Amino acid sequence: MTTGPINHFQVPEMAAQDVFGRQTYLGDTYIVGLDATNSATTETPLLLLINPSTNKKSMFIFTKKMSALTSNHNAQFRIYYNPTITSNGTVQTPVNLRNGSSFLSTMNCYSAPTIANSGTFVAMLATTAFNPETSSVMQIIDPGKSMLLTGQVSNANDAINCEVVWFET
Repeated sequence: MTTGPINHFQVPEMAAQDVFGRQTYLGDTYIVGLDATNSATTETPLLLLINPSTNKKSMFIFTKKMSALTSNHNAQFRIYYNPTITSNGTVQTPVNLRNGSSFLSTMNCYSAPTIANSGTFVAMLATTAFNPETSSVMQIIDPGKSMLLTGQVSNANDAINCEVVWFET
């Protein structure tokens, strides 16, 4: 049985320290959210996350939360890897959830992208009104790769919400 540190990063003198000199994790957590209204009942691209190929690190996405916001209606959300992108859409700025950190995310985030092909289907989440569905299955977006979230509502002009949370080192 090992009683000491397993590697040098677990030795307090070698670990990252917070502003109070306490051992802390290496990295920050970011969130990007979107409130939208789907004008039609067809599947619609909502959020596009791109890890730039110039980035030297992977993004660890660990929470996806989706909600239908119209009474008595429901929505389906799909997650795809590496769609064929026609237009990125509108830039969305992720928020750093480590409020003492000034670091910005290196992930590129966009709402309402135009997609020629959705890419590889990964998962689907279904939700009823005001009952958010959350997936905490970790997904890893390597440099040069992307993830697309789409939404499909039961009635035209339904309000929806989606959030994605990830960790960057």
